[in-house]
Amino acid sequence: MKRIFPLALFLLVLWTSSTAARLIVFTAEEMLEQAQFILIGEVKELRQDPQLEFVLEVETVYKGEIGMARISVPLRESFGISPVIEVSIEPPYVGARMLLLLRVNEFGRLAPVADLNWAAYVSEGRVSELYLGAAAHQQQEADYVNAFNLFLSENPGKVVTKLPVDDNGDVVNPEKSAGQLTSAIFLMLAGVLLILMVVSAKIKRNSVSRKKSL
Repeated sequence: MKRIFPLALFLLVLWTSSTAARLIVFTAEEMLEQAQFILIGEVKELRQDPQLEFVLEVETVYKGEIGMARISVPLRESFGISPVIEVSIEPPYVGARMLLLLRVNEFGRLAPVADLNWAAYVSEGRVSELYLGAAAHQQQEADYVNAFNLFLSENPGKVVTKLPVDDNGDVVNPEKSAGQLTSAIFLMLAGVLLILMVVSAKIKRNSVSRKKSL
């Protein structure tokens, strides 16, 4: 049976184990260059579908063209240090504002640009700490934080328009909403027309009845 260790212990042994060679980790500068998409948003939901992932409502895009108000980002649930030792990974908490560095994987889905240091928590427009952070390539976590904050200060970013959501928190398709509105208007007009036709028919019948009585 595999043993589950917390992330802190994993990071202590990571760079002295053979696992490091199997993980993709870049310098801060390489991370910013390799990322196809860099954005900030708020974590809205965690789900298993079937892989663990979190749903992020995009607020500002600093690199790339997302074209979506909400994105889902897959997460690794654990890292294997050895055949008998496995490290569990805690997902980000719902409500957290995060900076993400993403790429498009071989399946055409958004995915982290690396295994570590690809995301960070954001407070008041600045990166406060890394998510799944670790020292690497002679850079400390603080070096990544500083590099990310410098990038944000030099790139104003593009604010994403928030789309309406339904009672389940799912984004409502504007085209679908417009189509539903058009259908509703059509049905309403058809109903009004039907009422007018019925009233008109009654008026004609009453008029004919009066003429016959005369």
